Amino acid sequence: MNEKTYNRQVITAYLLGSLPEAEAERFDELSFTDDLFADDLKTTENDLIDAYVNGKLTNPTLEKFESYYLASPVRREKVKFAQAFQVFAEKSSAVQIEKISENDKHKRVFAGFFSALNIFAAPRRVWQWSFAAAALLFMALGGWLFFENSRLRNQISQTQERRLELERREKELQGEISEQRSADLEKEQELARVRGEMAQLEKEKEQNRLNEQERKRLAEQNQKRIAERELANTRKPAPEPRRLNIASFILTPQLRGSNQLPTLSIPPQTDSAAMQLELESDDYAVYRVALRNPSDNRILWQSGRLKAKSGGENKRLNISFSTNLLKSQVYSLEVSGISADGTAEIISNYSFRIVR
Repeated sequence: MNEKTYNRQVITAYLLGSLPEAEAERFDELSFTDDLFADDLKTTENDLIDAYVNGKLTNPTLEKFESYYLASPVRREKVKFAQAFQVFAEKSSAVQIEKISENDKHKRVFAGFFSALNIFAAPRRVWQWSFAAAALLFMALGGWLFFENSRLRNQISQTQERRLELERREKELQGEISEQRSADLEKEQELARVRGEMAQLEKEKEQNRLNEQERKRLAEQNQKRIAERELANTRKPAPEPRRLNIASFILTPQLRGSNQLPTLSIPPQTDSAAMQLELESDDYAVYRVALRNPSDNRILWQSGRLKAKSGGENKRLNISFSTNLLKSQVYSLEVSGISADGTAEIISNYSFRIVR
């Protein structure tokens, strides 16, 4: 660092845990990287311990010291050693004070734990050796504390590096999980689309199969009728052609919730039934009509492509089919709209009862 950005008051607040988290983390880093700060930190810490041991700390500093600083086992050991050393120094000073003159007493006042080494000025050699032993003990303990501080600093540094590595790895994993989720979502959407298309193809396939069966049945019926007519022509002279009798009807869309069906009466010798189907709306360019037997759900007849024609207020579809397909029962005419891509959708159903 080129210049200090701290003072003893700020360092004291750091030791008591009163600084904001970001500032405390900056001081943690300085204690490893800045030797000048490390020296100031050690001096301030020693003075703070001296003040506590001598009872000079007042609230709220005293409360912070006891609740935060003494929470560390290493720091508690420092305070215990300072207290023990103070007791030893006070006892030694008491013996010496009795033997020195009253005029020198004010010069021997105990100055605190970290200033007690000045006691070596005592006149008696035996006390000098006692304090020398105490000083050696203090230096040994100081060396141990320095070693422990260095070990703790290395441990804290490794912990910080490991935390940064874990945070980086966490971000990488979160990014990979987000990308995987996005890819899985796209695959699920594509799978749903493929399944939808497959279901539509199966539906069209089934409808084509039913239509093919109906066409084969109608073709067989026509061939049978042709064969019967040819056989009849060989047995008797051809009858005179007669006029075709056509029964004409108009059907409107059945009201929702209504259980009443229109009844259509087919007179005898009627050849064809002509139907006009009123449309609720004209949303398609082309339509198809199918005659269905509800009793067995078979399609008896199906028209080609039809276009709606104007008739009154609504558009109409005009169809006709042979009355031979009808007997006295209920039938339904299904109207399907055909879109531009050839897809057929049932839009109306006209149910009616036949009386012959």
